[in-house]
Amino acid sequence: MTKEVVKKEESAVVNTKFTEDLGIDITDITVGRISVMQSMSQLVQSEEAKVGDIVNLLTGEKIADKQNAAEFIVVGKPFWYWIEKNGDEFVSRNAGRLPKNLPYVDGNINRMEHQSFYILLASELKDGFAMPLELSFRSSSMATARKLCSFIVKLYMMNKQAHTKVFNLTSLVSKKDKYTWYIPNISVGRDSTEEEISIANVWVNTLAASSTKVTHTDDEVISKGEVLDDTSDFAGKF
Repeated sequence: MTKEVVKKEESAVVNTKFTEDLGIDITDITVGRISVMQSMSQLVQSEEAKVGDIVNLLTGEKIADKQNAAEFIVVGKPFWYWIEKNGDEFVSRNAGRLPKNLPYVDGNINRMEHQSFYILLASELKDGFAMPLELSFRSSSMATARKLCSFIVKLYMMNKQAHTKVFNLTSLVSKKDKYTWYIPNISVGRDSTEEEISIANVWVNTLAASSTKVTHTDDEVISKGEVLDDTSDFAGKF
């Protein structure tokens, strides 16, 4: 039996358990998106979070900040999407890369590409299970996304999967001209435990076998500095 066939059979078993035991299909699950809080973020405006906090937008829970890191592992393959906003109003979230015929800035319209990863928090894995979250990178944080991709490729070249390594997530201040905002920052951590790898394998197979619904939120704050970054010579070259 080929590895491909084995993988498909394992994925089918995982999905069947969700359906039979809970009456909930995997496509019914909403994946929370992780966001770094900016000065105009809704949770900061309502004083439920501070600038630089890293928050699960589905639950409002703070998971990290500038000084305190959250451990995570990557599950599944990265994916692209782009956001369109009209001023401060959220317009749409679109799958794939931004079409080359669409500018990043068009009058009052701002568009921004994201590269995202599904991750599991080590703090939740300690309890024996964890729900996947979406960690996104855009604009000036794309350098961090490339660094994470480089780590994953290095693991692959060593015949290891991405979830065999734990990474650390904090926020980092970014500045351009008079503008200041925060971006996610990644560093390499410890090796994943056998239990963490076992749980991650379930989600790797499950996410590969189905299309999950990712929460959409209006708290997609794009700072003026980030827009300037995306209209620079660096834009579109990540």
